[in-house]
Amino acid sequence: MAETIGTLNLKIARLQQHLRVLDEQQRLSQPYPQHRRGLIQEGFKLRAELSALLQQRDELIQQVTASISERLSDGTGYRRQSFYPTA
Repeated sequence: MAETIGTLNLKIARLQQHLRVLDEQQRLSQPYPQHRRGLIQEGFKLRAELSALLQQRDELIQQVTASISERLSDGTGYRRQSFYPTA
């Protein structure tokens, strides 16, 4: 299934929020090293996932930008069209 920029942005925002919560949990778990270790491992996994989503979003933005530029340069697309008939 193809992702849209909007769905990627939503996933990125959710991961960033999860990472903020995880960072706070790590800070509070200082006295519990084993639990903290698990939180750190989860943080690594989430950061890798976030990195992949950011890269995917950037590539999609580049594709969309290239497509728009191509259509504008060849004169076939994205021209303002009037809904009123011209005589």
